[in-house]
Amino acid sequence: MSHEDDSWTAVETSEAAREIIAPESVSLRPDNLLHGETIECKVHAMQISNQNVYERGYLCLTTYRLLFVPHPQDLPRIVDIALCNIADIMVQDARSSSAIVSTVGYTLGMNVQPEKEGDDVTNTMEVACKNFEIYRFQLRMTAASINMHNRLVDRLESTHQTAPIAFAKVHEPSDEGTGNPWSDLEVAESVRLGMKHPSRHNAASSAGFRITRLNHSFRLCATYPMLLIVPQHVSDADLKSIAHFRARGRIPAITYRHRETDTLLARCSQPLVGLRRRRCASDEQYVKILQNHAVGGLYIIDCRHQSSAYGNVALGAGFEIAEYYNNVPLLFMNIENIHSMRDSIRRLYDLIKGEIRGSEKSNWLSCLEGTRWLEHVRSILVAATTCVDKMVDEKASLLVHCSDGWDRTAQLTSLVKVCCDPYFRTIQGFAVLIQQEWLAFGHRFEARCGMKAHGKKGYWDDDQSSPVFVQFIDAVWQMTQQAPCSFEFNEASVRARPRCGS
Repeated sequence: MSHEDDSWTAVETSEAAREIIAPESVSLRPDNLLHGETIECKVHAMQISNQNVYERGYLCLTTYRLLFVPHPQDLPRIVDIALCNIADIMVQDARSSSAIVSTVGYTLGMNVQPEKEGDDVTNTMEVACKNFEIYRFQLRMTAASINMHNRLVDRLESTHQTAPIAFAKVHEPSDEGTGNPWSDLEVAESVRLGMKHPSRHNAASSAGFRITRLNHSFRLCATYPMLLIVPQHVSDADLKSIAHFRARGRIPAITYRHRETDTLLARCSQPLVGLRRRRCASDEQYVKILQNHAVGGLYIIDCRHQSSAYGNVALGAGFEIAEYYNNVPLLFMNIENIHSMRDSIRRLYDLIKGEIRGSEKSNWLSCLEGTRWLEHVRSILVAATTCVDKMVDEKASLLVHCSDGWDRTAQLTSLVKVCCDPYFRTIQGFAVLIQQEWLAFGHRFEARCGMKAHGKKGYWDDDQSSPVFVQFIDAVWQMTQQAPCSFEFNEASVRARPRCGS
């Protein structure tokens, strides 16, 4: 054993006993860490590649991340794993016939004893991420490595997990004004699409659109942006009435205008119709204005299966009744709910994890089909294609919703905009798209990405987690493969989006 190994063994043992490992003992440079990020503990480890190549280095647990730093240090090869991106952990004990010592989904920490003097016992810790990346590290069974593992498991089990990595950044206010940048973005986007000008096709909509500040304090709808684009003839009083009639107050809001066909894309949540067939005059008038705006009229797009929509009627919600809405066509897109998608990605996850571990299957493609993941992605793309055909070929406007209007609705409206407008196929435009359709309109990233698992309930057992955003990214990737020259960004950029979302 070298002098360096001797010194580190002593440091690891003493610091584990004190349950504190000093940040200054770690060979990470300050510019590798985020603002507000500190190193909690560090141990010697070896990373095992998929080709079973071993690389020595240090495994560091920080406030927000798990880092593997090769030794000698080579910055481009640092492994960076956000804690909120970890789906589960498995530890394989080299001394036991039982392969799994602990799994995070989540259970107890490492229940083995530190190695005795002269022993050379190692365990393999496998860290599997929600974006299908899997990392394997070999650790010597010292008190420090057990301490790190237990701290990591405690962090992942915690009901109040550390804030996602995005919030590690420290924002320094600019002196160039105090306006809300997202509100400014909404206004700029409405101008780009000509939303501040009247329609050139229809006198009935000659008054055009307006930006309402009714939701400035988020009192109308807590999951909507402060500024909303609505038809000029719909008053704020009407919007308040509609908010009581739509689930969670998510009123119809216009998010896109096709400049060539002058058709509109609006989104909302399901109406609270119920068994008593409730109706709202203001909501019906709003829909009529959308219908009269475009040459081809209006289609109401319900992302759900028709049976699911009928099931919601019994719960006091449902879908638009045709006779109340001037017989506007209602189309069901038959996209499965978040629970079906979670089950699908779990099957896909297990299949890919088995492949990485070397468990090859002769019927791998059949197993892939059995996950139904590609089937689900296809259903979303088919729905998007249907919507684009209605807007471009039939010159009809669309009103899109699912149940709450923040999962399948976001997928569909985003894909429609990607197909219809080349701006959203640029790097900047794609970022604007995610801000508008996902962040501003209240997609539940924390819940869907499993960032807040409760107690022993892990990512896969959380009934609110679902790969909604990952599925959207996969659908965009499918588009980039079919029309690569139509996108400014490539596969690397698309794959980076889920990591940023973590």
